[in-house]
Amino acid sequence: MISNFFVTLSLNSKSSEHILSKVKASSPDQWTTMLDQSIYKLTINDFNDDPDIVEFITRFGANERLSVFRYVDNICFQWHKDRIRSSALNMVLEGFDSFCAFGILDKGNTFSKITRLEHKPNKYYLMNVKEYHTVFNFSNERYILSIGLEQPYEEVTAYLKEKNLI
Repeated sequence: MISNFFVTLSLNSKSSEHILSKVKASSPDQWTTMLDQSIYKLTINDFNDDPDIVEFITRFGANERLSVFRYVDNICFQWHKDRIRSSALNMVLEGFDSFCAFGILDKGNTFSKITRLEHKPNKYYLMNVKEYHTVFNFSNERYILSIGLEQPYEEVTAYLKEKNLI
């Protein structure tokens, strides 16, 4: 099902174990910090076992926006909309006791209706990061692969439909 917030891709990743092993074996100086987040840069070669994702990265010019984000345990993000990207293709590598929630925040209401995304292992999710979202990370450190995109969610969704990936 395609929502205004996210969609699950039909393919299972064959690169996730390799990428997680690579980041876990990395040294602290290979990580950078931006906006209180630890970031490890990937290359397109890290996705060689997922040819559809290599094609996707090339099609959307995302070679410079391939990263793994590491988050400590027991944190929650503020509700936000991303400023420097329009959509993102994400996959949780470790820390499955976390979840992402999307919502329509209305300052006139006490409560907001939310849509919860619980990531499954080896699954890619296209996310509309121009909508309000937050992450609840519980007892485990969380590693999330993220391919940041300048293109709007609707454009990327149309491409994924055309390629039969959703």
